[in-house]
Amino acid sequence: MADETHVLDLLAIDQDIFQGKTEVADFSPLLIRRRLQDEQVNRVCDDESMDESSKIDAIAEIRGWFRGGSPLVDAYLTEQISIAEAVVRITEPLEASWTTANFGTSYYHEEMIARTQRGYWTEEEALERWGPEEEFPKPTPINDEILAESQLWSLWYNILHAAKKLPWTDSTQQEKLVALVKAIKSRPDPLPPNPMTIPLKRNWIWSEGKLWSNLLMLGPSARECWNDDCGCGAGWTVPEQHAWTNVNAFVARLVSSGTAVTFDRYGRWAVEEALEVRPPKATSRTVDEVTWRTLRLTVAVIWIEVAGRYMFSQREKGEPGPDIDLNTRGKQVPWYGVDNTTSAQWRFWRRRFEQEAADEMLSLEVHRRAKMAATLIAAFEASGL
Repeated sequence: MADETHVLDLLAIDQDIFQGKTEVADFSPLLIRRRLQDEQVNRVCDDESMDESSKIDAIAEIRGWFRGGSPLVDAYLTEQISIAEAVVRITEPLEASWTTANFGTSYYHEEMIARTQRGYWTEEEALERWGPEEEFPKPTPINDEILAESQLWSLWYNILHAAKKLPWTDSTQQEKLVALVKAIKSRPDPLPPNPMTIPLKRNWIWSEGKLWSNLLMLGPSARECWNDDCGCGAGWTVPEQHAWTNVNAFVARLVSSGTAVTFDRYGRWAVEEALEVRPPKATSRTVDEVTWRTLRLTVAVIWIEVAGRYMFSQREKGEPGPDIDLNTRGKQVPWYGVDNTTSAQWRFWRRRFEQEAADEMLSLEVHRRAKMAATLIAAFEASGL
């Protein structure tokens, strides 16, 4: 049935071109693929037999989002297993691969990489950078799924995808997922591989000699997940918008709980996009301005509400100076390209939220949220943080 539907979709595209409804130039292979995806996603969204969580799962399959493959996270969230059991069942197989250098196979593979790299340096430099040449037997191939790196990607994709399905307003379930990450982080790091060869240590999986206390690979996994923003790896259907707000709320909770504070950068990006970037012009492949602004403002408010106090405390302290023109955008803002937020930027954000709270283009619900964010920032400013 899926193949038949796919063929019918292609025939519909051909018919549109033949009837002159669409320019042939608009149909590059990438755009054809996106249109087919959109039509499949719309059918999922229209299916009244599915709840939103199931729709997000189906959309992830259509869009090709990273989401892992283990049922353990969902089993924990639905109370089929305890947090203690979830942590043990998630971590023990991974520890077995990590602490043995993938059951010894990575010694050989990293040494082969090192032998190539040594050829680009003098003998002394090669010895310093890559260590002496060592002999390791060529291993029998093993299943990629049991490699430490593969398991780490899968673990964090599982958790981030689970977050997409938890309504951001459901603080109980979102905090339950945060608790799982905190429990994994607090698990003692296993012993690193022994011996730890120089080539092995140059691999990012073993370079820090830690597995859980640094939440190894959560950062890269989150960065990949951020490609599934609406208008990029996701469309603008309601379930996709909700998936985006939900995962932002979860990551904001990781920040506010002290579990992964460096992820505050995602909060800054969210607020800057909502308040310092002009909406893109609507085309057949984008979305109308009101929808774009509503989603961006909602995500920005979530960050201010959940993790704003921490984010504000990390700003470059100092007098904010004179007010910036509220029409300033993009590269024209004085802090463009600055690594950290500033007091001036936070004041600008407060004033911009106040401005959005009075914009008649936006709904009363958006007005309420924007006003709340402005009030929170004013409280941060008055607190002396």
